Amino acid sequence: MSDALHFISESDTSYAAAQAAYTVAKEGLKIAKASAMPDTGTVAEREKQAILSDEYQQAIKKLGHAEYEKTYLYLKRESQILNIDVWRSINANQRRS
Repeated sequence: MSDALHFISESDTSYAAAQAAYTVAKEGLKIAKASAMPDTGTVAEREKQAILSDEYQQAIKKLGHAEYEKTYLYLKRESQILNIDVWRSINANQRRS
């Protein structure tokens, strides 16, 4: 029980950092696309070139990694919260007996 409580309290900063990294990466994807867009060609051609650029592909990978980290921490925290809820239920049932 104490391990679960300790993890939740200690992971607040990590989770907040992961959430911020995800937000930054999401915005970075837009920036990468805009900066890789050529000046000439039709809108469809320019967008295709921007999406195929190395800069955009790296931004996609960064966004994927940030989303993984955020989701992993979120699920790990939820698992610990579930452990605490189960512990509470067991203790409440024992008190009634």
